[in-house]
Amino acid sequence: MKNLIYSLVSTFVIGVGTIYLYGRIINFTVPLLSVGIVLAGYLLVHLVRRWSSHR
Repeated sequence: MKNLIYSLVSTFVIGVGTIYLYGRIINFTVPLLSVGIVLAGYLLVHLVRRWSSHR
C-alpha cells in the first residue's frame, strides 16, 4: 500500500513538474519565436526591396 501511494505521489510530482517546466519553456519561447518571425519578415522585405531596386 505504501509503495502504491509513493508511486502515485511521484507520478503526480513528475507530471506537475513537467507541465510547469513546459509552461515556462512555452512562455520563454513564444516571445522569442514572435521576435524571430518579425525579424525574418523584416529581413525578407529588406532583401526583396534591395533585389528589386538593383534590377
